[in-house]
Formats: sequence, structure tokens, C-alpha cells
Amino acid sequence: PGHRVLEMTKNWLAFEVGNQLFWSVKFFPGHRVLETTRAGDIWSATSAYYTPTPQAFAVVLQLGPTGKVHGGANPVFVTAYQSPSRRQYFLSLVHVVDEANPTVDYANHAVAFSTSAPFAVLGISQRLPLRNTLEHRACTRPVAFASSVAVQGKGPSVEVVVTYGVCDQQARVFQVGMQELEERFVWF
Repeated sequence: PGHRVLEMTKNWLAFEVGNQLFWSVKFFPGHRVLETTRAGDIWSATSAYYTPTPQAFAVVLQLGPTGKVHGGANPVFVTAYQSPSRRQYFLSLVHVVDEANPTVDYANHAVAFSTSAPFAVLGISQRLPLRNTLEHRACTRPVAFASSVAVQGKGPSVEVVVTYGVCDQQARVFQVGMQELEERFVWF
């Protein structure tokens, strides 16, 4: 009694706007974001934002009836100076979990969302080409799980760096130019 379970992804993604902490807790069928405050050791959700995610999001992800979208990496702020399209947004990673459809199971994608409430999803990338196989080792379920994203550089040399694990046995890095990454996006 007194506790309520909300259907959200198990991977909450933290980001800050000003000095305020927010959590992206679900991306589909809508983007749900919680605003939190802290009193001593107690964190409380003070506001909740929800914006429907365009249906094209599910099409790009090849999301079937048993598929779920989970968060993968805390969002990073992309400035208009770092973005070749001159957009300003938060960049994060998500992955599809769908054991019934192995062609999309643990498919990793970049997602962009607005920098102000209600934090609407602005776009989703095509699948990131993360290698999910191991050389000279067995892997019962070939999975690549993106765990962090960083943006570095200025002007035309801006790079996006994604770290990911493979089969819970190896750590890897995927680097891509910001322009190439934005070209992989379907923008809404």
C-alpha cells in the first residue's frame, strides 16, 4: 500500500537543465521525463512531462508488438555550434529489446530530444553499426550494449564517441563524426 509501480524502462537516464535534475524514464510510445528535487537523502519527483513519440520512431526501430525501447546512455547536450544542422538538443542512446525478433534485439540507436520541457523527441537514428561478435570466444547471445556517449571537438571536427560492451566480455568504442551521425537521423 502506498507504493505504485509505473511502467517505465529499467534504465533511467539522468540529465541536468540549469541546476535541476531530470530523468528520462521512457521513450515509447511517448517520452516520459521526471523532474526531481532532493531534501537531504530523499529524492522526489516534483513534475512529470509526457509527449507522444511520432510513429516514425517505431518504424525506424523496426519495433514489433513484443519489442521494448530501453535507455542506454545518459544524455549529453549538443550545442548549435557542434551540430552541422545547427540544432541544439540532448543526444542519448536507446536500444530495442525483442527476444521474439533477433534481427532487432539489442539494436542500438541514437535519439535526440528537446532541451526544454516537455522534452519532445526530435529524431531517431538508424541502427548504430556496433559489432556484437567476439573473435576466438564463444558468445551464447551476441549482444552489443551501448553504455555511454560523449561529444567532443568543435566545428567540422566534432566527433561522437560511444562506448559499448559485447557479450558481457569486452569493452569497445565506436567513433563517428557528428555530421555522419546526424545524416543517419530521421528528424521529426
